Amino acid sequence: MRGQDNPCIFVSYSWDSEEHKENVKKLVLRLRSAGFNVIYDGDLVPGDRLQRFMEKSVAESDIVIYICTPGYKYKADNRISGVGYENTIITSELFETQNERKFVPVLFSGTWKDSIPIWSKGKVGVDLSNPYQYSSEYRKLLETINRGSRSASTPIMVTSPKRRHLKKT
Repeated sequence: MRGQDNPCIFVSYSWDSEEHKENVKKLVLRLRSAGFNVIYDGDLVPGDRLQRFMEKSVAESDIVIYICTPGYKYKADNRISGVGYENTIITSELFETQNERKFVPVLFSGTWKDSIPIWSKGKVGVDLSNPYQYSSEYRKLLETINRGSRSASTPIMVTSPKRRHLKKT
């Protein structure tokens, strides 16, 4: 899924309403027009397996943007439907890799308190819920994606008492 030059972004969100799904699609199209390879479930076609899509998308993307709303938080915290399944995958990867910057919260509606999943409390996010701040927050999202994808793909030297090896962070 990773592109040669541009980071691959997976967008996780809850199907709160048709209007919300349309707003997510607009964000996806805007990110694509900025040159990013964006994966989201709106690209699935009949016959695709949703669970495999979620597993592969979280595992192989450089950045996972999760769209925070009260509905997303409820489903994530209670492990309900696709959001619950994706959050299980996300928390497992975080436990294994500790790559916090791969997972970026983006607020679409509500407040951070009532919209961010319990596993990600305390993470700094991007607030796209306020139309007056949208442009500056969107720029912050672009900077975050670029910075996060560079740090995720840059090997660093890790020294252990027994041996040295390269580790991807």
